[in-house]
Amino acid sequence: MSSQNLRTDDTAANRDFTDRWRIDCDFVIKQPIQCTWLAPSGYDIIINTDGSKQDVTARFGALVRDSLGDPLVVSYGGSLLLYVITHELQRVYLGLKLAIRIEARYIHLCTDSLIVCLLLNSLDPKPPWGNNQIRRRLQILLNKTFFMKIIHCYKESNKTADFLTKLHPKKTFVNLVIEDFSPDFREILASD
Repeated sequence: MSSQNLRTDDTAANRDFTDRWRIDCDFVIKQPIQCTWLAPSGYDIIINTDGSKQDVTARFGALVRDSLGDPLVVSYGGSLLLYVITHELQRVYLGLKLAIRIEARYIHLCTDSLIVCLLLNSLDPKPPWGNNQIRRRLQILLNKTFFMKIIHCYKESNKTADFLTKLHPKKTFVNLVIEDFSPDFREILASD
């Protein structure tokens, strides 16, 4: 008979179960990992993007920061509900438009969508058939940058962009002026 070393979370329910069934098990106490914003180096800027899907609408936000973490440009928007990948690409498009407007050339794009990271880092991207138009528009913007680094970040380290998706735009895109930031948004920026 073979034996295995079993490991599980240290909870009362797990201990009770393994005791009743007389299972030899190692119990593990999970330690939380602190997630923080990843700062770019040098003259680079970083774009944080996020999106959310409601019943009939989608919302997305983008925040462009300098290497010190100070916001340079902030925008959020919404549209009718389409495919999730379409909205994920829309938020990247919004972030790149903002970065190009301030003439940023060294860009780090930080998104919590692994699909977007894989798609944009691919040498031969093949998005789902309904997304060729947004992909072509993104490619035009990507060609205007000198250096582009696309990285995946966890949702927990993308809190500022996540906050923007909870806002309800009155038009397709809304640019926020730094002086108009709400106290809640300022608090998230400070803690990030």
